[in-house]
Amino acid sequence: MTKQERNGLMTTDRPNDTSIDEPRKKERLVNLAIAAALFITSVLLVEVVRRVSGLEFGGQDPIPGSLEGMCRWDCAWYGTIVDGGYHAKPMFHPNGDAANWAFFPAFPLAAKAVRALIGTSTPQALVITSRLFLFASIAAFIEYSQTIIGRRGGWLAGAVLAFSPYAIYAHAGYTESLYFLLTTIAFWLLGKKAWVASGFVGGLMGATRIIGIAFGFAYLASLFSRDRRHEAASRRLAYALGLLLVPAGLACYMYFLYFHIGDALAFKNVMIAWGRSSTSLADSLRGALGWAFWGPYFALIAFLGLASAGWHLARGRHDMAAYMAVSVVVPLMSSVGSMPRYVFWQMPFLLAIAEIAARQRGALILYLVFASSMATIMITAWFKGNVFVV
Repeated sequence: MTKQERNGLMTTDRPNDTSIDEPRKKERLVNLAIAAALFITSVLLVEVVRRVSGLEFGGQDPIPGSLEGMCRWDCAWYGTIVDGGYHAKPMFHPNGDAANWAFFPAFPLAAKAVRALIGTSTPQALVITSRLFLFASIAAFIEYSQTIIGRRGGWLAGAVLAFSPYAIYAHAGYTESLYFLLTTIAFWLLGKKAWVASGFVGGLMGATRIIGIAFGFAYLASLFSRDRRHEAASRRLAYALGLLLVPAGLACYMYFLYFHIGDALAFKNVMIAWGRSSTSLADSLRGALGWAFWGPYFALIAFLGLASAGWHLARGRHDMAAYMAVSVVVPLMSSVGSMPRYVFWQMPFLLAIAEIAARQRGALILYLVFASSMATIMITAWFKGNVFVV
């Protein structure tokens, strides 16, 4: 057989690339349509409960029905960054010890870009930005989850995210939806062994929230889960470069703070203005017992977060197990406050819920009851001004 014949045979026998890609394109379009439907329904859910809370439960909606009315608590702090950058000195709270250094730059920078693009107010831009990232998160989470728990499991995962019991944070100008999106992409790339790209996205996680550096532990767990002693030096360089990129976002922010106010750790030191300081796990859990109902509940959610780490470890996902363990333990050493918000907006945690729900119908029903009840409570509390939502 001549070379031309061999080439011709190879060309003839090779499947048409377009025919291979076509079903995948259709599946992605279906996933995108489902993500859009889930996103719209999530928005409607929040808005309906918002109005009912105002009519029936004395909600304090500052501008009823508006995007500005959603922007409260941390959203207002991010607004100060969008409008005027980082403070030169503490000047807020009754003691004058608060500044916006505790709020990392990635999200307000994105909101500032949205504000410039569509010409809206800062509170509107923050809320719109968080909702745009929610839509992107649902779409990305569906795609990623399908690689682990199948097609229908991926759709269920999208619903678990869209109707999270703490969905309010994705609609109110907070970082949760951006962080969830980055986490999903980072683990997706890590699973594909795209070391440099995953490290870069991990760096963006660290520029979004302090706990983003926990991805470094996931990276190391994935790196050392296989024997790589005999791989090429070029691959080892990629491993090292990706690992160095993970803390780059946090390092850049620390560098900025050092030259801006002379304290690279200002984001940590200023947390005393919110009553948070480093402590032991035992002290944090003991303190939770004095919070009546919410303290033990917050502690329980922390233990569920650790349980999800065990779930992933049992299934050989050492990267997710390491990440969840660090992501729960580190904030828990400060306080149990806001723990549900931290845990329920972690991608590996919701993946574990979706995986369990896909296998057990009873677990799915239990989750739906809990999620709908808690979402209603949280949205109502948000507009009533209850501080435990912060």
